[in-house]
Amino acid sequence: MRIYFSFLFFISFSISVAGQIREYHPNLGKIYFNKKSYLAAIPHLKKAIRRNPANDTLISYLALSYYYTRQLQNASRSFQYLEQKKLLKDSLLVYYFNTQKQQGKYSEAKKWALLQKNIQLQNLVLHCDSSILWTKKTKPVKVTNLKKLNTEYSETCPSLHMQGLYFLSNRESVIIEKRAGVDGLPYQSAYLSEYNEDSTLKHPILYTALSTDRYHAGSACFVEDSMLVYYTKVQRDRDNVLRSKLYLEDLKRKSIVPRKLFILNDSLYSFIHPCMDKEQKLFFFSSKMPGGYGGNDIYVSIRVENIWSEPINLGPVVNSPYNDISPFYDSQGRLFLCSDRPEGMGGFDVFVAKQQNGDWLSLQNLRAPVNSSNDETGFVMHKGLKRAYFSSNRLGGLGREDIYEVSGKLFLLFDE
Repeated sequence: MRIYFSFLFFISFSISVAGQIREYHPNLGKIYFNKKSYLAAIPHLKKAIRRNPANDTLISYLALSYYYTRQLQNASRSFQYLEQKKLLKDSLLVYYFNTQKQQGKYSEAKKWALLQKNIQLQNLVLHCDSSILWTKKTKPVKVTNLKKLNTEYSETCPSLHMQGLYFLSNRESVIIEKRAGVDGLPYQSAYLSEYNEDSTLKHPILYTALSTDRYHAGSACFVEDSMLVYYTKVQRDRDNVLRSKLYLEDLKRKSIVPRKLFILNDSLYSFIHPCMDKEQKLFFFSSKMPGGYGGNDIYVSIRVENIWSEPINLGPVVNSPYNDISPFYDSQGRLFLCSDRPEGMGGFDVFVAKQQNGDWLSLQNLRAPVNSSNDETGFVMHKGLKRAYFSSNRLGGLGREDIYEVSGKLFLLFDE
């Protein structure tokens, strides 16, 4: 009964703290949830549960809303309550398992999963063992929080710029004020942290060339030794839905030149995280377009005589039934990517794929300390400076997500 009362107290306390500022429509939480506006759904679901604490559907929606917004302790409390009341449906078992795993509770997650008569859970247990091993035996590299760049907000999507490090942040800006409608948080804007003479990074400044749009600024790929940048731009389509499209801009000419092959303005799908090789012959991106393996997949287009091929799915070694994003292709032909597949340590992990004769042969997890039980995304490597960068919402950061630097003997990240 303890979990039952603590859960109801949690709902009651959170509502009283929020205050009775306005009335909540009983179905508004469901409406926001079905629109995938999970952060906006939470206060309305709490109010509805307080009035109807036996409604397991509402509690399931609340648990999933916490899960999708990475409020994992609150998600655990909600899933735990459903389990005690014998209302935890089979469709929620993996979410509860992942909630424990993403808090680094690998042993607890494994022990709980073994008690469940669920085939999908049994297949996930082995990944708890590898996560425990990787936590104890970490790779000999140094991971540092770049505190000059980070704030209490989110800093994500680092990209190598000719003058420093480009990234996105939804920190408050005195120049451009843009706020998302459903959660009230500022939209992401682009920032640039330039290099000092000793190759350390300065305090960032607003990168106005890619921050003047109405909605989110996007991830970018700056073409080496040129003023060209491929970038993601968020816009509303003809169905009034926000979607991400890929653009090319010549920063020298200050003109936007859309690449029709990648924009696909009449498409119902988004295209994100552009990446190009040094020779400008391979263009990688992530999309949930039809024909993939599930979730976001990574695709490549090949340029032959200045004509780009149709996007090619990189296949089942690189892609999975889960979300595979943030491609980064280095000079040695390795493809880094971030994925929330179960082989990771929890949430999104950084992986590296190797190829031979054009075929992708293997995929390795970069393990700890690069990866953690939380999310790691946007891994990029600067060969000249022998450093890598990524973003993470791991414990100990300054905000929701922070930018981190990896230094030391980077070759030790890769198993031969």
